[in-house]
Amino acid sequence: MTFKKTESDSASVHEIFEGEVLYRSPLFQRHYVWGKEQLDALWADIDTVLEESSSSRFLGALVLKPYQDRTATKPQGFWIIDGQQRLTTFYLLFVACAHKAEELGKKDLAADYVYAYLLQKQSRVKGEPKLVPTIPDLGQFKEILKFIENHNPRPIGGEYGQDKGDLVDAFLRNLEEIEKRILVDDEPSIDRLEKLLDDISNKVEFVQINLAEHHDANEVFNRLNTSGQPLDIIDLIRNEVFSLLSDDVKEAESIYNAHWIEFEKSFNISGDEKKDSAIRNGYFFPFALIKDSSTRKAEVFKKLSFQWKSKVKSMEARNAAKTIIDDLREYVPAYLALSSGDRLSNVSDEFWETVLRLYRMPAPSTLYPYAMRLLLALKKGETNEADAKACLGVIESFLVRRAFLGLEPTGLHAVYKDLWKKAGADSQKVKRFVQTNTIEFPDDERFIERIKSSDLYHRKLCVYVLEEYERSFTRGDILISFPPITVDHVMPQSRIDEWLNVVSVEDHERYLHTWANLVPLSTKANSEKGAKSWVEVKQRLQNETVFSTTKALISNNDEWGIDEIEKRAESLGEWAVTRWPK
Repeated sequence: MTFKKTESDSASVHEIFEGEVLYRSPLFQRHYVWGKEQLDALWADIDTVLEESSSSRFLGALVLKPYQDRTATKPQGFWIIDGQQRLTTFYLLFVACAHKAEELGKKDLAADYVYAYLLQKQSRVKGEPKLVPTIPDLGQFKEILKFIENHNPRPIGGEYGQDKGDLVDAFLRNLEEIEKRILVDDEPSIDRLEKLLDDISNKVEFVQINLAEHHDANEVFNRLNTSGQPLDIIDLIRNEVFSLLSDDVKEAESIYNAHWIEFEKSFNISGDEKKDSAIRNGYFFPFALIKDSSTRKAEVFKKLSFQWKSKVKSMEARNAAKTIIDDLREYVPAYLALSSGDRLSNVSDEFWETVLRLYRMPAPSTLYPYAMRLLLALKKGETNEADAKACLGVIESFLVRRAFLGLEPTGLHAVYKDLWKKAGADSQKVKRFVQTNTIEFPDDERFIERIKSSDLYHRKLCVYVLEEYERSFTRGDILISFPPITVDHVMPQSRIDEWLNVVSVEDHERYLHTWANLVPLSTKANSEKGAKSWVEVKQRLQNETVFSTTKALISNNDEWGIDEIEKRAESLGEWAVTRWPK
């Protein structure tokens, strides 16, 4: 069966491997990882056709992306987007069958197997494998090809990776399973071997999906694997970069070790792989928006791929790969500063504190395209700290004021994605363009009114607001590092005991979660305080709390009720409009 450049159809294993084809695993994609569980399941499926309990067996979809058209001198080439483990396993199975035929003295049959399924026949590429694994698996792959060395296989590349591991184990397991199934009266039968391979190659089927240029490989993969491990966008980008070097494995490995690894590892901030993966995956959408503000989340890879192809089309492969990697790395420090609080180099402590406030908030990722571009402009000397600080201050005030009004940052994507083009590092223009007919920058009056009445406790930036207020009371080292904050209700959430006489049901409900009734406490102090009376709270926490704002509230109030809450709300409102000015 001959596949066109873009086509989707069912195909037997025979049809997939026959003819002039070459399947490449992305050079630095996940290596071969199938073990006993997956191989047991595969051979259970194979046995259904060997035992004729099923006329055929469907084993899922293969997602491929053509990269090379077939000519008289070279095979049609496909990148394996999904199906690497399964295709590689069947290739190993065919090597085992060819080796067994040779071992049983059927050299012609072994040659038929080799040139039908394993090695290229065209003169320019004769002897090269029809499947190429990832670079980490090449060492093992070369060891496996020694089992058909009489047919002069020509594996690509140098000596890469170990010569033992999961790939060799899977090959030996396949050889063992074949040997068990071709026995007749405890002796291997060549007829059984032929039937086994004929049944496997003709009755085991896949759907082969060949992607066109306009297809988003990430989207296709994830839709076909909703219950499996999703393919991260960094996997697709890595594939894109190193596909440029697919004909020079040594050069690919050199670029990978010298440039790519540093880029990928720069996201390893927390030491927790799951968290680091989330940080890494979050980088590419704002990065793509900086490059093209019309980019939608579902088309990040497609847009970036198109831009890079235009940018590097006239470059030699090595320089093209390095150019793309350099392009990717440019915004990483700014992104990590905003997303992870990773210290920017060559900025003052005062400016860094401005950036840290957005991290502590935490600011929504929708503002990253603007903030990342601003921080890069500062690094390049295109703006100065004073202007950059003013711009970030406008954004901080805008977000805080909206949060007190209950206006979540949804809908702000359209504002920030092209804000740099409209405003640059001009804070007055930033203030102007963050507002639209439908997006409000609350004024002082509304801000103060909502400070008095709105629920801060359930807002995402509750801890950030309490911490910023705390910073205004403190000096010295505590400005750099705070102990973990637990948000405490001064008037407790449970209206019991003496509090029944202090506050009505209506007032308790109205003021409970407002800022004026909230203070920071340590976890231990919070658990000990509970719903105790105000007298007990003053006695217990006066000397125990480490937070200055909490100490001040306890020291300055002999009682705590509605009058005290309203008075504190007035004071907080006056402070807040200065701290987050419009």
